[in-house]
Amino acid sequence: MKASYRQFFQDVAKFRQVVEIRDPSIRTKIHQLFRVQYLRDVVLARMLDDGTFGILNGFVFFTQVDIINYIQNNDMFLNELLSGFRDDRPSTPVPLSDSTPEVPLDEKRRDIVLLLNQLMVLGKGVQLPSRLALYRNLIDKGLLFAVEWAFRRSEAQLLHAGAEILTLAVELDVSAVRVHILKEDEAKRRTLEMIYLLGHTRNLGLLSQVGDSLRTLLDTSSDEGVS
Repeated sequence: MKASYRQFFQDVAKFRQVVEIRDPSIRTKIHQLFRVQYLRDVVLARMLDDGTFGILNGFVFFTQVDIINYIQNNDMFLNELLSGFRDDRPSTPVPLSDSTPEVPLDEKRRDIVLLLNQLMVLGKGVQLPSRLALYRNLIDKGLLFAVEWAFRRSEAQLLHAGAEILTLAVELDVSAVRVHILKEDEAKRRTLEMIYLLGHTRNLGLLSQVGDSLRTLLDTSSDEGVS
């Protein structure tokens, strides 16, 4: 069968802005990054020599760095992206049970969670200082509130996106996640609901992801200065 690469870009690949990216150069870099990755991983996957593969990898890396630097230094963009999850949270705990009706799915918030997941995965490809700065900035702006919202949905894609976001955050900076949980506990608000999720899902992949994150959060034996 003939591979229809142009048709994929015309009919399948769609560029959507959940929050407007006002810098046209960054929008251009996002388009370039997607196309070069598609070229490297799909179109030329079986015919790339080492030299060309290295050139494409270098382009991908530096483009990722530019995009991440723009996002993590743009407070207006981050506030617009994450404020909805923080502002609309109830001030008192919301009991969860099998009979608790689920809040209708908010399409914009769904897209934001998926965007945050892509952004966290994108951060894995850059150097540690940039990655750490990105993750900490996202957590400070309310990343874990978005994870909490995702964990209250029933859609598998959202649950896995939330679990992957939490896993990456815990792996890189577990102390920041613990601080968030303690602050919410002091305010007498339930947060993240990992125990609830573990008891109400049969998805083995999701159970493994959330279980590993919970185990890391509870394990303080390797932390310095913990008594």
